[in-house]
Parts: sequence; C-alpha cells; structure tokens
Amino acid sequence: MKKIVLALIAGVLAVSLMAATAGAKRTAAPPTLKPGTLIIGMTPPAPGFEVGTFKGTTVINPKGMEVDLGKAIAKKLGLAKVEWYYLSSFPKSYAPGPKPYDMYFGQETITPERSKNVDFSSPYIEADQGVMVRKGLSPLPKSIADLKNLKLCAASGTTGATYIKVHIKPNKPVLNPSQTSVMFQELQNGQCDAVVYDIPIIGSERASNPTKFGPIVGRIVTHEQYGIVFQKGSKLRPLVSTIVKQFVEDGTIGKMQKKWLAADFAKLPVFK
Repeated sequence: MKKIVLALIAGVLAVSLMAATAGAKRTAAPPTLKPGTLIIGMTPPAPGFEVGTFKGTTVINPKGMEVDLGKAIAKKLGLAKVEWYYLSSFPKSYAPGPKPYDMYFGQETITPERSKNVDFSSPYIEADQGVMVRKGLSPLPKSIADLKNLKLCAASGTTGATYIKVHIKPNKPVLNPSQTSVMFQELQNGQCDAVVYDIPIIGSERASNPTKFGPIVGRIVTHEQYGIVFQKGSKLRPLVSTIVKQFVEDGTIGKMQKKWLAADFAKLPVFK
C-alpha cells in the first residue's frame, strides 16, 4: 500500500512539474502584440536601410539593412513570423501614445526630447549629418557659413531639420517635407540647393541614384546614434536591446552595414 501511495505522489509531482514547465514556457514567450509574430514599423523608402512597396499599412517585399536586422532579431527571439507595418509619417514614430507595431525602424536618432515619448533600444549604428548638393551648384559650399546663404531642405522632425534651425540659421526659408523621399525629390528638382541629413542615408541615396544629385560635399560631426523605437514602457525593449548589443559585439551588424551601406565617409571634409 505504501508503495502505491508513493507512486501516486510521484505521479502527481511529475504532472505538476510538467504543468509548471509549460507555464514557464508560456511566460517566457516574447511580449509581442500578436503571439508568435514580430510586427515591425517602417517608413520606406530609405535606400540601403529599408525599401519596399506598400498596400494600406502593409509593406510588401521589404529589403535593406534594417530589414535584415529585424529578421535576425525575430529569429533570436524565437519568433517564426515577421510582419512589416507601413507608417506614413516619420514624426509619428516618436509621438506619444500606443503603437500598432512592436518596434519601429526609421534610422532614428536617439535624443532626450524623443525619449520623453518613446523608448529606444541600445544603439545599432552611429552617424553624423552630411551635406549633399543639387547638380550644377557652383560654387560648392565648404563651411557652415556657406550653407547659411543656400536654400536648404531637410525632412520634418529630423535632427537635420533641427540642426539647420538651431546652428545654421539660413537666410532663406527651409523646405521641411514630411517624407525623406520628397526631400530628395526637391533636391533633384532644384527646389533646394542642398540637403542636411544623416550621412548614411544620403550616401545610400546617392549610391542608388548617382546621376540625380550633385556630390556629398562634407559632413557635420554630431555623433548621433540610431536606436530601434518602442512604445513607452515596452517590455520587449530590454530583450531586443540585449540582442542588439550582442549583434554589435559579434560583428553581425558590421557585416550588415558592409553589405548595404558600403560607402566610406571618413575622408569627407568636416564642415565647421
């Protein structure tokens, strides 16, 4: 009888252990909006970083460095599926309030002001501001003082737009379209003389369309860092930050940069 009781107790303990283990596994699942799926927001196009067509709020066949990074993060989290959410306006990414995605890629610089409304992952890339001019512009600018007399453009809500307003203070009205693609179109059309924008982005754009623009004439050292954007208080952010740090340290992100952002800007003159 004693053996039977002990066997029953052992059986109950085994079942309890299995249930507890199953519960632990359920608890450990990444806290995403849709179980088993990572929903990533983006505002393409940004050649080299993220391109793709969209239908409604769905990005179709996205490609680029941030796309590869998003897929790698999903795999590391153990998530089998990635969905790509089209966000029509970049400034919406750092506006306060709930988000329809788990995280957002937009070559977004981590700033104290934006961090009041959203949370950022550990940085995955460092960047300065760059200056690219329209075709035919002469003479070419060589300093901040030269930029002051030009018609400038920078996408609305970006650090480039802020730098123009705070530091350059140009004599002519600045064009601030809501999308990067419109900004580059304005430069191509000659509506502005130069763009001041994140140098990896203008470098990738010019590499993709070398005949549409003039040269990249210089860089402005700002030591900016890009971070993945999360809704304030996101429980997913710490998990992703740990993965990003690992990818930086083991060279995974470096390989992605080399694949998609091959240009070397270190030799460009620094505007002062």
